[in-house]
Amino acid sequence: MNQVQIRQLALFAFGSIVALSLIALGVSLSRHNTGQLQFNLSPSDAKVSSDGHGISLNSNGEVRVSATHHTIIISRTDFRSEIIEVNVGIGSYTTYPIALEPLNNTGRQVLTRDNKAFLRESIAAAQDRAKGASQITASPIIGKLPYVDAHFRIDYGVSRKYPGEASAVGIYITADGPDYRDWALDWIRRQGYDPSDMELIFR
Repeated sequence: MNQVQIRQLALFAFGSIVALSLIALGVSLSRHNTGQLQFNLSPSDAKVSSDGHGISLNSNGEVRVSATHHTIIISRTDFRSEIIEVNVGIGSYTTYPIALEPLNNTGRQVLTRDNKAFLRESIAAAQDRAKGASQITASPIIGKLPYVDAHFRIDYGVSRKYPGEASAVGIYITADGPDYRDWALDWIRRQGYDPSDMELIFR
């Protein structure tokens, strides 16, 4: 490789570094000149546009937009569209709960479907919370689990004796050998619990 080729290669490498630096700077500046909007929509599949262009929300209903004034339109077939004017500040985070008004029976059916889905999710979450609370009440030690030692591990899970009962819990012990099983039982006793009162499952 002669001197001319070496200089050309060096200039190309320098130009690439400068270009990448400018791109990184542009990304950094663009993030510093934006704010975030978050939409809680009803119906949940309503479309959102900003200044005449459709925008995609993430799974949390969020979108990053430039820090300036925007005209936001929320729309869906069978519903009355809603228009809001927003002023987005740099680094701001603003939430907008939007409930569109149904225009006909189809729209009302969509709302009923959404409400049922929300109710199902709420009930399932409440059941999970109740199950967790009943398990802790039945076997308080699970509030300290999982516990991991160098030679054993203690977890909790589904009872093998009473698998259909939400409050029934099995205490699962994984140990490197019989001696370490005893160590695990000693740890349980040191927490103020009697292993003989538990459903112990060794693995």
